[in-house]
Amino acid sequence: MMDWEVVLRVWLLVVVVYNAAGALLLQFRPEALAHLFPGALSSVSHSDHLPVDGGDEDAAGKNKDKKKRQRREPMAVGVMRRVLISWIWTFAAVRLLLAYDPYNPPLLLATAVTFVIWLAWNYSEICVARTVPFRALAFGVAMGTISLVLLAVFACLSHCGTQPISVPNHHHTII
Repeated sequence: MMDWEVVLRVWLLVVVVYNAAGALLLQFRPEALAHLFPGALSSVSHSDHLPVDGGDEDAAGKNKDKKKRQRREPMAVGVMRRVLISWIWTFAAVRLLLAYDPYNPPLLLATAVTFVIWLAWNYSEICVARTVPFRALAFGVAMGTISLVLLAVFACLSHCGTQPISVPNHHHTII
């Protein structure tokens, strides 16, 4: 019989390593991610909706829009990238905690929520905003979907009693 606890723990550790590597690459070498996942950074680099200031007109009135875009892009890219990196590190921390204690119901639920949020964001970028092609996020979508299925199987098995639950050994003295 398969030990679902070990499968879940190993899978979550793989996901945490993948998250950490992605966060570090996004922070320090975003161009490397662009090569690994073509198109994946397009939603982080689009910035037409985040103005830095009201804008000032140049003397001749030419290139006004170009100058505004140049002022906006560094801020928008930095903000979106930092938000995404914060999400990734937060999700990795919750997943690591669950790998340590898979029988903790609040952690199990919190971890499932991190995957749901991540998948919802991916699907919104792919289907609603259409800023990223599916092939760019397919690996992350697959990992998130597999993770949710594993969490559901583990939760059902441990709740139904078919998976042995490891209970800490508490020594009580009876006086």
